[in-house]
Amino acid sequence: MAATAAIASSTTASATATVTAAALGEVEDEGLLASLFRDRFPEAQWRERPDVGRYLRELSGSGLERLRREPERLAEERAQLLQQTRDLAFANYKTFIRGAECTERIHRLFGDVEASLGRLLDRLPSFQQSCRNFVKEAEEISSNRRMNTLTLNRHTEILEILEIPQLMDTCVRNSYYEEALELAAYVHRLERKYSSIPVIQGIVNEVRQSMQLMLSQLIQQLRTNIQLPACLRVIGFLRCMDVFTEAELRVKFLQARDAWLRSILTAIPNDDPYFHITKTIEACRVHLFDIITQYRAIFSDEDPLLPPATGEHTMNESAIFYGWVLQRVSQFLQVLETDLHRGIGGRLDSLLGQCMYFGLSFSRVGVDFRGQLAPVFQRVAISTFQKAIQEAVEKFQDEMNSYTLISAPAILGSSNLPAAVPVTQPGTLQPPMVLLDFPPLACFLNNILVAFNDLRLCCPVALAQGVTRALEDALAKVTKTILAFHRAEEAAFSSGEQELFVQFCTVFLEDLVPYLNRCLQVLFPPAQIAQTLGIPPTQLSKYGNLGHVNIGLVQEPLAFLLPKRELVLCLDEKELVPELAAPAPAAEESGLESVAAARPEDAQEQADSAEAPQAEAPGADPYLRAALALPEGARELCFPASPATGGLAYRGRGGWLRSGGCARRTGGRMGAGLLLGTLLARTRHCLGPAPPWGGGAAAGGARACSSAPARDGLEGPARRRSYWRYVRRLVRGAPEPPYPRVCQVGDPALRAVAAPVDPAQLAGPELQKLVQRLVQVMRSRRCVGLSAPQLGVPLQVLALEFPEALFRACAPPLREARQMEPFPLRVFVNPRLRVLDSRLVTFPEGCESVAGFLACVPRFQAVQITGLDPKGEQVVWQASGWAARIIQHEMDHLQGCLFIDKMDSKTFTNIYWMEVND
Repeated sequence: MAATAAIASSTTASATATVTAAALGEVEDEGLLASLFRDRFPEAQWRERPDVGRYLRELSGSGLERLRREPERLAEERAQLLQQTRDLAFANYKTFIRGAECTERIHRLFGDVEASLGRLLDRLPSFQQSCRNFVKEAEEISSNRRMNTLTLNRHTEILEILEIPQLMDTCVRNSYYEEALELAAYVHRLERKYSSIPVIQGIVNEVRQSMQLMLSQLIQQLRTNIQLPACLRVIGFLRCMDVFTEAELRVKFLQARDAWLRSILTAIPNDDPYFHITKTIEACRVHLFDIITQYRAIFSDEDPLLPPATGEHTMNESAIFYGWVLQRVSQFLQVLETDLHRGIGGRLDSLLGQCMYFGLSFSRVGVDFRGQLAPVFQRVAISTFQKAIQEAVEKFQDEMNSYTLISAPAILGSSNLPAAVPVTQPGTLQPPMVLLDFPPLACFLNNILVAFNDLRLCCPVALAQGVTRALEDALAKVTKTILAFHRAEEAAFSSGEQELFVQFCTVFLEDLVPYLNRCLQVLFPPAQIAQTLGIPPTQLSKYGNLGHVNIGLVQEPLAFLLPKRELVLCLDEKELVPELAAPAPAAEESGLESVAAARPEDAQEQADSAEAPQAEAPGADPYLRAALALPEGARELCFPASPATGGLAYRGRGGWLRSGGCARRTGGRMGAGLLLGTLLARTRHCLGPAPPWGGGAAAGGARACSSAPARDGLEGPARRRSYWRYVRRLVRGAPEPPYPRVCQVGDPALRAVAAPVDPAQLAGPELQKLVQRLVQVMRSRRCVGLSAPQLGVPLQVLALEFPEALFRACAPPLREARQMEPFPLRVFVNPRLRVLDSRLVTFPEGCESVAGFLACVPRFQAVQITGLDPKGEQVVWQASGWAARIIQHEMDHLQGCLFIDKMDSKTFTNIYWMEVND
């Protein structure tokens, strides 16, 4: 209102000034008026008030008379106005009072307005700031509204971007790695363009986490049984991810594949050293070769990994790849030596052949490590030989402690020995039969020959010195034992006993020691030693006792006991060297039948080793012959099969050789196993009581003790028992079922229909013994099922077990394909089978009774087996897949049926055929 009043006042003043200026313009002399009324009316008053100007103009135009009456007129007009004012006041005094009150009130109101206006003016700056803030917020709201409108319009595109982390995680978890890499590349472009947007930053972080998960999955795939095409895909994805350099990628690949290989090797059971090392060789040969092939197919070894810096050498893949391969070979050699020292029985030759084949197979990739095998087998061979020699010496000492000099006929009981010996082939090395007169010497030689035959399996020329030294030490201890016996018994000797003792010493020095020298020359031919050393054979004596014992050192302590006559101690080599130098016929077997079976405790070991791969003989491998320098011309050692002979002979190149009752060595192999009189003195007829399961098995077992063929000739080409085994059976008796080993195909017990078990025998000791033997043999043979007929007992009893260890030894794809699941031990007596699912499923099968062979056999998918457990309680088991196949296999045994009767004959396979070919 104040502003409006000020504007109106200024407008009135300007109009008044205009009118005044116009009036004054009519006056001829404005200066005159100003001079006349200067004192009464200031110039500012009459200039500002137009009525004053009009009045002055009228006065200026009036006459003198009028001017004289003008004061009176003005006084009358004033009095009149005053009276009118009084009348008006008296007549309207209430109005004036009311006006005064209103004026006062207006004055107060104007004061309040002025105060409010002051307060308002004080608040105007903050109001202005608030207005500015409001404008700013309004602008922001408007901007947000526009942004929301834009967001709404592009909702689909924004939603796709926000779903990228979830889509990325889904692709990674479902192994859609190509799509995941495309998403990662798209997010990388978004990051470069919109890195300042928080949402984009969050998406980038989540995508990076998914990429890390993808990286872990790809590396984990390399730690599985992955094939080459899959390896190529995985490495391609890793290269696209660009998280590793080329060198780091190679290291990661080898580390992952090495972890998978270690898991395979760790899963191999470690209970049996031979099983562990053979499975290790097989796993390493197959899987390690696959890893090397994959590496060479994926990574190029031609270009350097890194550009060489100034003054530095170029780095190539050999520094990574061959370093890893050498590490794996070194670890394998450590495992090999550890298992060899734990003991593998008489299967060193088979294991050597497998190792050499393993090393040879890697020559195609430049990793032939056969040269590293020689020291390992040398150390094991000499250690085993030294232990055997030490045991032979200890046994000799024990026998000498209880030995009594008795005349030879009383010991031998030669009147009971058959005199006829079949015609033998020339070229055999017969032990001196005169040793039979002195059992301690005969037993000592037997043990030495057993050690020699074990050593023959792995006999490099490098062991010649160590073997000779060990044999000399053993002979020195034997000499000391003989002298100790002489000192203890000399005072009580009669003349006959004195003569027998002299003969004892003479046979020891003139027969046993020279024979051991001939054996050493068979193991280490002088010509081959000379060839290895690169010297003529005539100069071999300059290098010490290589391959022969110094007889003089052995004879010297016993010289005072021998008669005063000249001793001929030289070895006639004229009949040995030509025979040793002659090559063996190509069609002849290269291995020897181990004489270790002369020891009863080794029978099962030989049966086990018969199932080992028929590896190539060491002498047939030219590389191995150069590395280990094994002797050539190896021949087979065996015994005549007729019980009518009283002597032992050895088959060589030309047939059987016999000279009366004593064969002589004309060159070739040495023999082991002497017919001892002490054993003949204990000969007995071992039929024993009939087993509780009837006479059929007993009759079969009795016929198995005979060396004569079956009367009807149904045994076909089965090998006849050697004479030594025949004699051993006479001494020890025929084994009675249940046997501690598995009957092989051809045994009549496998073709007989098993009889049910009498309920009265369920709690008897015979059945419990049968069950214990079934479980013992099944677990020792590492099989998953075994029936009583396989142990020679024609009863309806079977045992089944698929332990966790065997289950883990199977590859995961194999478990899934064959529906394998582990199950605990289950024993069934008088079982009955019912088919639940008649679908036929065909998979390979093997059998301990047909050792070394596999074939595909169709079996029902699911079956139910019912029967009794060993306690006589009813048992029911429903099984499918692999367990159903095991049940049907064992039930066939109870019906006299083998898997070869149901197999697909075209799939019948010898599991060692590749080793035989190689």
